[in-house]
Amino acid sequence: MTLLPDEYRETFWDLLCEAIVDDDGRVRKAAEKAIDKVITFTSYREQPVDPLRADLAEIADTQVPTYSEIHSALSTAERYTVESLE
Repeated sequence: MTLLPDEYRETFWDLLCEAIVDDDGRVRKAAEKAIDKVITFTSYREQPVDPLRADLAEIADTQVPTYSEIHSALSTAERYTVESLE
């Protein structure tokens, strides 16, 4: 598996966070799947998932809390988060 170079990871994550609030449901669904994979892989590599979860929680709280895709992605993040942010 090829890893995304460090200098592009934040840009990639920002792109996914923008995509998960896109007007097009197909884009949101694709972003949800990609975010789930990023979070799972991050956890697998024993890297902290909390910052990713915090980003998703902020999106859910401030932008579009009705989109089920965001909450689904948050559920994945919560599975890999030791402590709740709340």
